[in-house]
Amino acid sequence: MHTPAPDCMRLWQRDFRVALFFFVSGYCFKEKYLNDFSTFAKRKIKGIYWPFVKWSIFFILLHNICVSLKIYDATTAIYSLKDIAERIFYVVFAMYHGAEQLIIPFWFLKELFLGAFLFYSIIKLCKVNQTQILILSLIICFAGYWLFSVIEVPVIGPQFMLGTVFMVGGYILAKHHKTDLFLSKGLVVIVLFIIVSVIGYYRSKSSTGMFHHTIYTLPLYIPISLLGCLFIVGLSHVIKNHCLTLKRIFLNIGDRTFKVLTWHFSAMTLVTFIVVQITGRDTTNIVYFNRINDSVFPLWPVYTIVGVTLPLLVNHWYEAIARCINNRCKKGKIKILH
Repeated sequence: MHTPAPDCMRLWQRDFRVALFFFVSGYCFKEKYLNDFSTFAKRKIKGIYWPFVKWSIFFILLHNICVSLKIYDATTAIYSLKDIAERIFYVVFAMYHGAEQLIIPFWFLKELFLGAFLFYSIIKLCKVNQTQILILSLIICFAGYWLFSVIEVPVIGPQFMLGTVFMVGGYILAKHHKTDLFLSKGLVVIVLFIIVSVIGYYRSKSSTGMFHHTIYTLPLYIPISLLGCLFIVGLSHVIKNHCLTLKRIFLNIGDRTFKVLTWHFSAMTLVTFIVVQITGRDTTNIVYFNRINDSVFPLWPVYTIVGVTLPLLVNHWYEAIARCINNRCKKGKIKILH
């Protein structure tokens, strides 16, 4: 997604790559939370809001260092203490991290957080009636996009309402077990892949992903994105049933998604730094993070591998050290007790 891969590999999934996060969130929703809102809210705060706040503040504190090392764009200003305080205020109370280029992928976490509560409210209101849930989510989405086109609201947009539609799509699919089973057939997955690829090819120049849409582009974007999500769900079933090694790899990555999301830009920046040192390019090229490519030796596979594996390796070492320290502390307590 964030690598300089060939267009044929990168652009075809632009329509649904972010929508998929929302779709899976709805797909995995457990109805037991409808009678336990406090647990639902705590899980969302712990799983989305707190990591966003924690890491956004961390990178805000690193901002001036990144500017000094020319990791950030030359036009990026140094923060004063007042700027830092204001940025932290916006992070805590508006989930807005501003110009922190190493965590640009965090933009959709606020939409995922707000969308989760809107999704919960719609399901609760409609008493799990799937038709009503779908209709109400679409009405809210289109009404929201119209309203935000008329009234400009700072640090928030209608994207979380659009995300709620995809959550509803995932939720409804999970309820239709026969459809879910149908998607797991290899031939169905191949057909979906062909359809999504053809659509992606013809929309490669006009597609803008999930963020930049208007009320007029939604009627086309929503069904295309849902189709892409269905393809990924079908593909995941095929991998689960027939590719056990790949399944374990994806499960390992999936359990640490936030770690990869947080650190993959930093890992890719390390690749760019090494390339700049080896090739003797101007140091301002570091600001391009994952966009340096070479006509002789394509760098996108390197960016992809390092962007995923390095955060996982660092996390593995961190967890191993933490376990070691905890075990020693426990042994120490036992000795003290004895």
